[in-house]
Parts: sequence; structure tokens; C-alpha cells
Amino acid sequence: MGSVVSASGWTDDRVARLRELWLQGWTAVRIGEALGGFSKSAVLGKASRLGLAGRNLTREHVAARRVEAKLKSVRAATKPKAEPRPPIVKRVAPVVLDLDPARFVTITELENHHCRYAVGENDDGEQLFCGADNRGGRRDYCKACSDKMFVPPRELKVSFINHLVRKGAA
Repeated sequence: MGSVVSASGWTDDRVARLRELWLQGWTAVRIGEALGGFSKSAVLGKASRLGLAGRNLTREHVAARRVEAKLKSVRAATKPKAEPRPPIVKRVAPVVLDLDPARFVTITELENHHCRYAVGENDDGEQLFCGADNRGGRRDYCKACSDKMFVPPRELKVSFINHLVRKGAA
């Protein structure tokens, strides 16, 4: 039987089968699977263009859908659950910076040219910042602090690839 195929993949045979299944009360998802992998949206759109959009469901169809939904929920409830994975704990080595405590500044002493890398607290509990001149580094940080804090993307990529090779994944 020579059926014409449209650009969207709807042949005359598929359209006829769509009409038949639609009138039997099949869901759009099931119709799409039966017709060879059409999405729910594609089936609903074609049904709408064919004038099949509104349908009266009989009590049997409604009951069948309820049974189908109940079976789906029972299957989901009886499906063995995977054991929860333990949380991934990343251990980060502390960054040790060779900073001069004489230039540390508090939040009230910070100026536009000061490095804003937090280094701890003073005896009064005030937050201390590096305070070095930030013009040689990245925006708010001096060169020494930004070099320790930021990893260039190329180095990060190489580091990740080396990690995969050590793990045997690559």
C-alpha cells in the first residue's frame, strides 16, 4: 500500500491508526509509542488538526485509566530503592599566604585600592583584610591573593584530565 509521507513523518496509515486508537480512548503517549515514537505533543497536535481533540470518555475508559494509574503507583512503590549515597566531602588544603600583618586593615579602614581578602579577626573580633595594593591582581584582590585563590581555566582542565587518568576513567 503506497502511503504518502509528510515532512513531519505522518503517513496516511499512521493518521488512520491515530484516528482508530484515539476513538478507542488511548492516551496520547500510548498512541505516540504505538505509531513509532511520536511525542505526546505531536499526537495531540495532529489530533487537534484532524478535529479529534474533544472526546467523550466512557466510564470504562475512566476506570481503565484509574486502574492504570494505580498499577503505576504500585510498581513505583514496590521498586527497590537505591541506597542513599554518603555525602561527598571535599577536603581542601588550607591556603597559606605569606602576608604582612602590618598592612592588615579592618572593614572601616578599607579603601578602593586595598585587597579585600579576608585573613581573620583581630583581638577585638573585627574582620581583617589583606590590605595590600590590589592594582596588580584581580579586581578586589592583590596579586599574591588572587594567584592563590584563582586557578586559570586551562590549568583547571589539565588538572581534571590528570585526575581522570589517575582514576583510570580516560
